[in-house]
Amino acid sequence: MAGCAFAVIAMPSIASAQEAVNYGSISGRITDPTGAVIEGAAVAVHQAETNRTSNVVTDREGFRARTLRFSI
Repeated sequence: MAGCAFAVIAMPSIASAQEAVNYGSISGRITDPTGAVIEGAAVAVHQAETNRTSNVVTDREGFRARTLRFSI
């Protein structure tokens, strides 16, 4: 029986701290007074630091606004 070997080499990119860009996300649910999730609700997540807005629409799981930029 022959064995297989796999090697994964990860090489981080070289960038100064000023060039580093980080991303985050926000998720949640919009519910009615009975606690039922509301599908199709428009959600706008505004990031004051960058003055950018991420618009998403809820589904039966809620919502997730991705690729929100932040700096450290």
